[in-house]
Amino acid sequence: MPKKKRKKVKLPIEGTGPAVGSGGAWTGPPVLGPGQGTLPGPFSTQMNVPTDSGFTSHAQLFNPGYAPYATGATGTGPSPGSNVGPFEQTWADFQNIAQYGTTAPYWSQAQMGGMYGATGLTALFNQNQASNSIMNAELGRMYGNLNTGIDHYAGQILPWTMQAMNRFMGRGAPRAPKAPEPDF
Repeated sequence: MPKKKRKKVKLPIEGTGPAVGSGGAWTGPPVLGPGQGTLPGPFSTQMNVPTDSGFTSHAQLFNPGYAPYATGATGTGPSPGSNVGPFEQTWADFQNIAQYGTTAPYWSQAQMGGMYGATGLTALFNQNQASNSIMNAELGRMYGNLNTGIDHYAGQILPWTMQAMNRFMGRGAPRAPKAPEPDF
């Protein structure tokens, strides 16, 4: 019996790939792509707390949903292109979440888990904890990208606005205040 030929699937799936920048190279702080978030961290440098049933980690004691993954580790996903700004990356993330329920539909759950170190038997037996931790790392990454963009542009928006207002009012460039004359 002849074997059936399988149809090749293109990856990334069209329309779901990494964000694409429209302008020149982004000059601000690094933009984080999917798989580059930071897992929820432990609540203290003291990793174990004595309890009636022995020693329990801070993460387990205060946030049992993240226990095996409350490491504060950063994901190892690839960086976005040099021309992708924080707003473009965040827009792509929101579109993918709305359409596919994940920030990176071009990766499997195992691949995403691997970037955050959520692999092996621990991940298998703690699937909810692993997915909660990764989801929070991705949300934190998106929030961080938005803050990066706002901080970067906030320093430029005010001077641009003032220059535009001065031109509109016919004053030209702003002048330095005149020094007061001394009284003798």
